[in-house]
Amino acid sequence: MLKHLDPELIRANPKPFFGYSDNTNLHGFLFNLGVVSYHGSAVMVQFAHGPAMHPYTVASLRRALLERGEAEITPAPEYTDEEIHWTEDTALTRRPAMFSNPGWTWLNGDRTVEGIAWGGSLEIVDFHLRANKHLLAPEAYEGSVLYLETSEELPSATYVYRVLMCMAERGLLQRFAAVLVARPKAQDRSIHLFEKASRTASFPTKRSSRIPEQRGICIM
Repeated sequence: MLKHLDPELIRANPKPFFGYSDNTNLHGFLFNLGVVSYHGSAVMVQFAHGPAMHPYTVASLRRALLERGEAEITPAPEYTDEEIHWTEDTALTRRPAMFSNPGWTWLNGDRTVEGIAWGGSLEIVDFHLRANKHLLAPEAYEGSVLYLETSEELPSATYVYRVLMCMAERGLLQRFAAVLVARPKAQDRSIHLFEKASRTASFPTKRSSRIPEQRGICIM
């Protein structure tokens, strides 16, 4: 799809763009043009959240659309990865099971980092690393903040590790000043990876000299 977009037309007429997952393709495209975009809020998942949008989502959306200046992002009080399928009659009226959010986990978070955010869905980032058609030179990401989420496909920690390792091998991962990792989905309607009491972020614990350990990492 990206090859059919007119970059100069979009650059001259920027609009607020929201999305995540597959929309990482467009976030990266807009990043290359210097156009601001917003990672989050999809129609079917957040806007159609039964029986109403979550207050945390509403507050974040209002802040992005209607307010200017700096804003503090705080941990969501609760989360869920037990979706109600859109085809179910109760999808718009029943609230999915929610779980208390213990907050963020910091690794090497002993300093303040400021930078432009780049990233999105790990699987889509991986696509672009392989195709190498819409990535800038590694120097363009110097000092930026890498943010990553994994999809409902439940990629393994080994897959996550290999993507990061390959980013480091091509000299890209080292350019980022910090890394933000979203809490991964740990359940599927037909596959239960973890018990409710033991949901944890499946961020790879392996170490490699190719992955810069001095970078601050926040698991959200």
